[in-house]
Amino acid sequence: MFAANFNHFTQEVRRVDPDTEYRLCVEDGVPFCWVKVPPYRGNSVGRVWNMACFARQLTAAVRSATFEKPDVIIGSSVHPFAAWAAERCAKRFAVPFVFEVRDLWPQTLLDLGSFKRWHPFILLLSWLEVYLYRKASQIITLLPGAGDYISTKGGAREKISWIPNGVDFSMVPRLSPPSDEQPFVIAYAGAMGLANGLDTILEVARDLKRDGWEKRVVFRIYGNGPHRERLTEESSRSGLANVEFRDSVPKVQIYSELMQAHAFFLYISDSPLYRWGYSMNKLFDYFACARPILLAANASYNPVAEAKAGLTVRPDDHAGLLRCVKQLAEMPPAVRSQMGMSGRLYAEQHHDFEALAARLEAVLVRSRTVPTVNSGVLGHRLPP
Repeated sequence: MFAANFNHFTQEVRRVDPDTEYRLCVEDGVPFCWVKVPPYRGNSVGRVWNMACFARQLTAAVRSATFEKPDVIIGSSVHPFAAWAAERCAKRFAVPFVFEVRDLWPQTLLDLGSFKRWHPFILLLSWLEVYLYRKASQIITLLPGAGDYISTKGGAREKISWIPNGVDFSMVPRLSPPSDEQPFVIAYAGAMGLANGLDTILEVARDLKRDGWEKRVVFRIYGNGPHRERLTEESSRSGLANVEFRDSVPKVQIYSELMQAHAFFLYISDSPLYRWGYSMNKLFDYFACARPILLAANASYNPVAEAKAGLTVRPDDHAGLLRCVKQLAEMPPAVRSQMGMSGRLYAEQHHDFEALAARLEAVLVRSRTVPTVNSGVLGHRLPP
């Protein structure tokens, strides 16, 4: 596993060997190569430079170190330069390149309004995504509807597989019911950024305070991110005793924390960004804990409604969101339990890591039994 030594979310910088600009180690049984990249803050030019440096440093590390020849290389689009570096390495080893599409670059930047279509950086990314779709032996997407987009950019339909995020149920402790005592706790766990809708929580908390519900419903927010400090200050300034901010919790502990809540909150902004769907880890963690989910979304893809696992409201419907919060709090515990278990069963059926791993394995095997430009010989069938 090759990864940058700088963490975008936590700003943590891992140590690397100064003589080689990378570090080989084993993390939780997985061999890692941490590649040195320059740190940055925000969505600045420094972030673009960080991406370019990662691609350059990764290919340099592969050339300078001695690695056993892989059977296949997966390049993930955490950013497109990372996937491009993976494609270069696959060509070097003459093995198939599998492209994992996590975010649609550069369409995401266009949907967010960060760039215009004819910006030189967008043109570069547009060329790069078409190149990667065509070079890939197989394409994996986490978004259920992204195949429609990818096929218009040169990705052959027969190469595209949908494999969403999921849950490692071996990490989930035995289910336990929440306390019947007040307050009613609605939890959120994840990033605290612009797209996460946490300002909406503060607005609802103010209205609950106004309506005399301050001691009846509490929002508990786990995590960190660029907006945490502002949100914390705003909550304190508004005197919102019904909003609690807690630090990020390691994955092995988060389920026990989440099971102390009565319900969960997830916000999907009303943006064209989500017209091909979404696959947020926190959603499947919520499902696994068997609690009802309050989903603020207007996307056609709605697993909460499909699973009958909670309530859905438009993200811009503030009055509707407040109404749903009160509805959940006043709902009989047996009804909430039924919603939660419906979500749990849905996750077990569709998002169990073991089943998803089997689907991934099938894609990797398939990548080695079809013609690939990286094999060096078109039409050559690689051994199983």
